[in-house]
Amino acid sequence: MTVQDPFHLPSPSRGFQDSGEISYTWKPLEFLNAYRFLISVFLTALIYTDTLFAPLASTSPRLFLFTTLGYLGLSLVYAPLLRWHRPPFRIQMTMQLLTDIVATTLLMHASGGVNSGVGNLLIITVAGGSIVLQGRQALLFASLASFAVLGEQFYAEYQDIARASTYTQAGLLGLVLFVTAVLAHLFARRIRESEALARERGVDLANMAELTEHIIQRMQTGILVVDGDNRVRLINESAWYLLGMPSTVGGPVVDSFFPSLARQLEAWKADPETATTEIQPSPEQPGFRPRFARLSQEENPATLIFLEDTSAMAQQAQQLQLASLGR
Repeated sequence: MTVQDPFHLPSPSRGFQDSGEISYTWKPLEFLNAYRFLISVFLTALIYTDTLFAPLASTSPRLFLFTTLGYLGLSLVYAPLLRWHRPPFRIQMTMQLLTDIVATTLLMHASGGVNSGVGNLLIITVAGGSIVLQGRQALLFASLASFAVLGEQFYAEYQDIARASTYTQAGLLGLVLFVTAVLAHLFARRIRESEALARERGVDLANMAELTEHIIQRMQTGILVVDGDNRVRLINESAWYLLGMPSTVGGPVVDSFFPSLARQLEAWKADPETATTEIQPSPEQPGFRPRFARLSQEENPATLIFLEDTSAMAQQAQQLQLASLGR
């Protein structure tokens, strides 16, 4: 049995593994929606306080207003959907990224095109989406964002809102979107691999700890681990029986239930060369001899105590003698 066993790790569970999956799927979408909400609230506040600064809404104030309000409304709609995880993740991811691309493109057009700088908001959208997307999917959305920027540039030039010279700026923004998608995806994949390795090692350690505990519990030799204050941290069934089946609730101090063992422990701590003596709890109980070992080189370390059943050893010796006589 263990007493608040500090060496025993909890068994791996499906929930533990799922938490890692959720952290790289729904959580980034929630952060993106929070970003979407803050941007739309900020723009709405600028509109209704009449503090819009150039070039925002310089070309089409009406389009800028309706796009901002729609953007805000969709961010409010997405919030509970993200909480409920309905519809499925892939559908929500597609809806939200397309919303960002369309809304940002309209805001950019209403503000005079790519020269306005509004299109730079797409960099955050593409970076956030690339964290949760597979490589090809990340490039697909980067392509859609780039085509949206180029399409807006073409339409703005057609309406005499933008000049042909701004195609270079639009192309550079598209290139930045592609580079952002690749770098964000590689960075996220590296983190995923590191955390997957950490989870795998955690499962291995948990399994090893459970195996160690099973072995300790089934050993015939009594095993007792006490901390620097002689408080019981681990005890197996053999030790519990040899010590008279004491209560181990709360990790009691050895002195409180077996003073003679505590005295030998203190003597050993003072001088590790001190020889231990056999302890006979009572005439009805088997005797045992303690052996001590430090568990670390720290000051006041924990101690591993082996309790050897001397009666069992005597029986084995007697059986060996009888066997030798029988020959």
